[in-house]
Amino acid sequence: MGAIYGSGYLTLVKVLELVSALLLLSGRYINLALTLLGPIVVNILLFHVMIKQSDHALSVVIAVLALVVLIGQRSYLKTIFAK
Repeated sequence: MGAIYGSGYLTLVKVLELVSALLLLSGRYINLALTLLGPIVVNILLFHVMIKQSDHALSVVIAVLALVVLIGQRSYLKTIFAK
């Protein structure tokens, strides 16, 4: 954990979270915001499930909210899975 704190990684993650949140709130570039938030949500879930191994409520809420937004944008996200 010392290497993560000392490297500035968490600062970059926080900046990406804030930029993505602003993009979502503005209603513009929603697909970009979801693309940036996807790996962050996965990291939150994996941290709580594999490392912390307790108090999964917040990570589950975050994942559900991300899925709700993804479902709302499913027509735009179909291109990601197109052949």
